[in-house]
Amino acid sequence: MDIKNSASQIVQYVGGVDNIQSLTHCATRLRFVVKDEAKVDMDHLGSVEGVLTAQNKGGQTQVVIGAKVEAFYKEITSSYKIAAGGEVEDDGSPKKKQNPINALAETIASMFTPILPALVGCGMIQCVLNIASALGLDSSSGTYTVLNMMGQLIFYFLPFMLAVTAAEKFKTNRALAMLLAGGYIYFTVNFADVSLDFLGIPLRTVTYTSTVIPIILSVFVLKYVYDIVNRIIPEMLRVVLVPMVTLFIMIPLELALLGPIGAYIGSYLANAIAWLFSVSGLIAGALLGFFRPILVMFGMHYSIMPIQVQQVAETGMTAMLCSAICANIAQSGAALGVAIRTRSKTMRTAALSACVTAFFGITEPAIYGITLRYKKPFFCACAAAAITSGILGLLNGYATAIALPGILSLPVFNSEAGFVWVPVMVLASFVLAAIFTCVVGIDEKE
Repeated sequence: MDIKNSASQIVQYVGGVDNIQSLTHCATRLRFVVKDEAKVDMDHLGSVEGVLTAQNKGGQTQVVIGAKVEAFYKEITSSYKIAAGGEVEDDGSPKKKQNPINALAETIASMFTPILPALVGCGMIQCVLNIASALGLDSSSGTYTVLNMMGQLIFYFLPFMLAVTAAEKFKTNRALAMLLAGGYIYFTVNFADVSLDFLGIPLRTVTYTSTVIPIILSVFVLKYVYDIVNRIIPEMLRVVLVPMVTLFIMIPLELALLGPIGAYIGSYLANAIAWLFSVSGLIAGALLGFFRPILVMFGMHYSIMPIQVQQVAETGMTAMLCSAICANIAQSGAALGVAIRTRSKTMRTAALSACVTAFFGITEPAIYGITLRYKKPFFCACAAAAITSGILGLLNGYATAIALPGILSLPVFNSEAGFVWVPVMVLASFVLAAIFTCVVGIDEKE
């Protein structure tokens, strides 16, 4: 498709440049405000290559494009002297500017919302498996193995899921985005213990299953690489060369640079946390309790695992896991708060389901599907976890084994002030997060 030619035809059929008063676009359509609607050739406008349909609505001539709407908008505004109003909401209202934190949170939440059923389904299966294990199911049995596989599916193949939703969010090629996820998974499965380089560039050994940031960052970069390559290569060769050249650029780039970025950040973060615990358990517990859900959100909580394992191996205990159980149970409480406050039956059902899974230690459905969606409940849970985790840090709480931080793992926890303080603080995390969420509210749209 020749976007330049199609854009020229669109301008022609809306009555020419002189008939266009202003132009904006939303996620899927160009929105023209014209001076004289009688000059708009709606029949020909709807038949232009790349145009799905055209209509007059709300005082606008709306040309439905789909995912390539931004490319059409840029082509028209750069080629013609037209009053360009930029991007607007789907209802035509001005696009609201967000601060970077809210924009980042909304971007991530929007990518996880479509895969919420898979997150909830796998999370509930893990809950069933934890209960069955507590009741005596043999971990070496075939039943355990299959149930564990079912519960881990979403987390193992998470980069593939996110590749699709990120491609939709960033408006780029979904097939190539999925290949980037395949590159991460293939690299993890086949070269985990191998030292590799590409054209002399070393590729760091990193496990990318269950990660979030590497694939999102890669798809974000893919959008620009793909657009540049598509613009440079002649149209008659695009079908063959654009995918090949894009992959030649992106796969080495993601394995050499984009993927390891999260791993490097995680390594520095883990070392900083270990140092902070050696200085003050109260401050360390509070900070780690508050930021634990944020680490989960970025898939960086796995970077702390090696330190926890090493601490248990060398000293028989680790203090870091206390913040994890407080944070997980707090997310469960916040999800319950959302279920109480929401007016949507569908969201109430999803929130209650996420509340259960988070109670057993699987917080992804609660974070990505519920609390982060409304933002306030997410930070209410962070605040509740900071309070209770800080108290456990002050009481020198610890875990004697590495376990999924949920209600069933309570027996591995203790504190110098006595075991009873652990379930008390865990329950307090749940109650405080639910209360904070109910008080603060969820800013639910009508």
